[in-house]
Amino acid sequence: MLTGRDRNGWRWILTAAIGLTIILIAVIDMIRLLRVDQLGGIELDLSVELGPGLWITLLSGLFTVTGALLARFLPVRPREARGGPGGLGGRDS
Repeated sequence: MLTGRDRNGWRWILTAAIGLTIILIAVIDMIRLLRVDQLGGIELDLSVELGPGLWITLLSGLFTVTGALLARFLPVRPREARGGPGGLGGRDS
């Protein structure tokens, strides 16, 4: 994912924009599929169902946007609490 550790930069915004684009594409496809009743001026009697791929696309866009927003707005633990250099990582000595 593009967000990484860059909370104040542009990467979380780019990730959220990509997720919103995925959601928009899925919604447009859903609307187009559900409104199909004629093809090239020929009246059709069709029953259209949305397949799992379209729902997976929509959910992946939602997860991408959610991940970008959580990466931006959730608090970050200090390096010492994560067990980074110079920290105990929550272990008692």
